[in-house]
Amino acid sequence: MLSLRFRRFRRMLFDQILPWFGAARLVYPFSLHLGRTFGFCFQQGDDCSPASRDGCGRLIRHCLTEFAQLGKAFDLPIVVQGLDQVASAYSQHRRLVLCSIHLPLNRCLHRALAPLRIPTCVITTAVGAVPPYVLGVPDAPQPTRLFPGPSLYFQVRSALSQGRIVMVEIDRWYRDRTIGLTSGPIEFAARTQTPVLFFATALDRNGDIRVAFSRAHTGTRLENLTECLDSFAEFLRPFVGEQDRFCWEDRHAGQRAA
Repeated sequence: MLSLRFRRFRRMLFDQILPWFGAARLVYPFSLHLGRTFGFCFQQGDDCSPASRDGCGRLIRHCLTEFAQLGKAFDLPIVVQGLDQVASAYSQHRRLVLCSIHLPLNRCLHRALAPLRIPTCVITTAVGAVPPYVLGVPDAPQPTRLFPGPSLYFQVRSALSQGRIVMVEIDRWYRDRTIGLTSGPIEFAARTQTPVLFFATALDRNGDIRVAFSRAHTGTRLENLTECLDSFAEFLRPFVGEQDRFCWEDRHAGQRAA
């Protein structure tokens, strides 16, 4: 019964209300108000992943995505931390890998990167038609999608050789407050001498969307890789629950917690 109510609410909201509510300066305040008022309805239990627990962020993302699908241009109060790190690393190497975990507002990453005008790729399992990645900018170039499979690393290598930024979310499962991570993309970047930066998104108390980038990591030695993995966990710590912990599951990282 509850899920049926959610579907009816979503159909009424997105099919009847949003098409008439398109002023650029009002789209985000409207989405923020909905998220803070009804986000609890979309929040899952404490034993779920950080993305599933954040009902407010999920509802804001849904609203902004629906507005974007309608072709609406709108403002977003994005506060970017560390964009100079991205620009500096790219200017030196002409390629980058950006890593994160699944967070509700991660799609705002593309809006934050837009001023750099660098072509991007996204590793995703979403096939078929997908909503615009660059929210609120209908004419903006959309990132190229890369799909997991036997040829993925060849696709990534080709994208990097073309001077693109490749974005990937490396969390694979969540169980008992443990976030399972794969180090494969970071290892690949290390082998190809490609800088790796971490990013994360969050909703600040004042309603701004924060997009944060870490410093760049480079190097192929195992000790550099281990340091990089530890830095990833440290960087993501403020964006997950206090009881959450990370677990790396690949051959170089081993079965170790971070």
